[in-house]
Amino acid sequence: MQPGDIVICINKDKLSKHEYSFIIKEEITIGKKYKVLTPTNVWKEKPWIIIKDDLGNEQSLMKSQFMLLEDWRQQQLDKLL
Repeated sequence: MQPGDIVICINKDKLSKHEYSFIIKEEITIGKKYKVLTPTNVWKEKPWIIIKDDLGNEQSLMKSQFMLLEDWRQQQLDKLL
């Protein structure tokens, strides 16, 4: 994921955050698209991205909580077929 990529939130039940970020589950929405502001590697084994949440605050969240828009669209089409 690169700056400017559009991602879809696919999971917030197990929302992960690092110690420098505070977010509650209600600040992001499953199925909603977000723009990647900056990819970041706080820890090499857990890559993070920075997005603006539903309240307009920048948040650092795990990449695994999101899917690229193109991949998400393809997944939705595959479900229909």
